[in-house]
Amino acid sequence: SPEPHWSVIHRGLVSQYAGALQAMHESPFVIPDKQGGRESFRFVLLPTFRHPACIRLEREGVSVSLSVKVLSGQGGFDFGTIDRSEEHRLSEAAWGEFLGLLSIDQYWDLPPEGENEGMDGSDWFLEGVAPGRAKLTHRWSPESHGPDQYFKRACAYLLDLAARETPQD
Repeated sequence: SPEPHWSVIHRGLVSQYAGALQAMHESPFVIPDKQGGRESFRFVLLPTFRHPACIRLEREGVSVSLSVKVLSGQGGFDFGTIDRSEEHRLSEAAWGEFLGLLSIDQYWDLPPEGENEGMDGSDWFLEGVAPGRAKLTHRWSPESHGPDQYFKRACAYLLDLAARETPQD
């Protein structure tokens, strides 16, 4: 069943997001009820003609981790199966940099959906949970300027972290 904080997003997008999480074997987030509980952000990228990816950044106490999953299919068609799955430990500085790029105080107030939509491009989903808070946001091929700049910058940082931590073939 969809999470309560997903209900602010268009049903078709929720269905797409839920399908991607299922294909990626990603569990629903648990909202921490106390300070110091696990805080998590999950970025799911669904490009129409390229491999879907999920990057999860989590902090519990002083421990920060990065999880990267890439599927074998295409975001606009059949998601495929998990092609790559990795876990990495990161510094607290990486967590802080992400929150800074996201402009975290503004993240919780972002509209759940952006104004752009289209056919061939990428669906960007960012879900965050922190003590007493949960939010799912969606943007279609977000711009590097304007209202979605922090959203795009933070998600691009996660893509960069995933590329940095992953041995290149």
